[in-house]
Amino acid sequence: MMKRLAFLITLAFLFSTFGAAAQGPETLSAEQVVAEYGSVIQDEGLSIIVIHLNNQSVASLYGTAPNMQALRTQARQMTMFLVQGTNQRSGTFQPNPYWQIHQGTESIRARMVNISNFEANSRVPVGARFSGLVVTDQLIDPRTEFSVTNGEYQFDFSFSTSQIEIIEGS
Repeated sequence: MMKRLAFLITLAFLFSTFGAAAQGPETLSAEQVVAEYGSVIQDEGLSIIVIHLNNQSVASLYGTAPNMQALRTQARQMTMFLVQGTNQRSGTFQPNPYWQIHQGTESIRARMVNISNFEANSRVPVGARFSGLVVTDQLIDPRTEFSVTNGEYQFDFSFSTSQIEIIEGS
């Protein structure tokens, strides 16, 4: 029950954050973005959503933001993920600063970019949200499955041919 509640709170946060996105043939709802380009983990009161940022996910999530084009350009030049979560545990949550992307035999270290409560020394109290970016300058191959890890958590990604065309800007 708590896991479901935490997940719904996190999705509500996504909707409130991105509800103003432009609606058009290229845009998806926040739920669709999570389903198409995201991976979700719910663990004992902690919900974390990791979304691969690409042409479609950025346009859908940030369609009306003034800097949306700059973010889309960055997402084409490097590998970027939006991370959002909610702490419903009994104590504070401290984000783990060690993120890696694993593809085949390669492991790529990624860095955190804080948006809210997403720094190594942050303490996220019960009921609070955190968000930020996980970024690496190295591009991953979207045609091959990969995972993003953070401590004990692993977020798996595998894209369809049509998703790959969008990611590659075709």
